[in-house]
Amino acid sequence: MNKISLISRLVKGLVVFLASLQLLTFVILASSTSNTDAGSSASFDNGLGHSMVEVSFDGAWHDLAVALERNDLSSLGLLGIVEAIPYFFIYYFLYRLFSLYQRGSIFSQLNIRCVKAIGTTLLVWLFVSVFYPIALVLVLRLLNISDQLPFIFMIGSTEITYLISGLVIYVIAWIMQEALTLKSEQELVI
Repeated sequence: MNKISLISRLVKGLVVFLASLQLLTFVILASSTSNTDAGSSASFDNGLGHSMVEVSFDGAWHDLAVALERNDLSSLGLLGIVEAIPYFFIYYFLYRLFSLYQRGSIFSQLNIRCVKAIGTTLLVWLFVSVFYPIALVLVLRLLNISDQLPFIFMIGSTEITYLISGLVIYVIAWIMQEALTLKSEQELVI
């Protein structure tokens, strides 16, 4: 049990580090950026070496980011914020899950809820990643901000990955639930 507690503490630290790094990257890019074709980047020269921070988009989001930048609209502001949201949900649920593991709760309803929440986040993100570009262009056109932006509908390998990952995580949560039910039934049998 001490090993599980130690590993859980390390994973929680890693989750906090990754979330902080992602947030820091976004803040740096929001404050000092040079826009690329499909994203934003910032470069730093500190005398010891050259560093670069970048956010770029792929799939339908890439094409929309290019169109946004050509229309003098911020792809980081309009796409980057929305793209970061599911990551922070996943970081939160992973932190909660490994906190439960650290306390010795391995198979419980709370663990199953955390795993299901991660799966749900991935499945919801699938729909957001497919339909948000269309909704964004529609809103920008209705507000007369830009009538040149193309409507883009695309399902690519990223979306398929979200679908498969979300479904696999849901099945794992279901198996955990079944194992917990079997354990409860066995405890009732004398």
